[in-house]
Amino acid sequence: MFRLIRIVFFIGAVFLAGMIYQMMQHRENCNQAGGRVSGGLCVGEDR
Repeated sequence: MFRLIRIVFFIGAVFLAGMIYQMMQHRENCNQAGGRVSGGLCVGEDR
C-alpha cells in the first residue's frame, strides 16, 4: 500500500515540476520577444 501512495506522490511531483518548468520557459520566451505574460498569455510582443 505504501508503494502505491509513494508512486502516486512521485508522479504528481514530477507533473508539477514539469508545469513550473513550462511556465518559466514561456515567460522567458515572451520576455525575449519584448512582451510580458499576463493571464498566461504573452502580450505586447514585437513578433
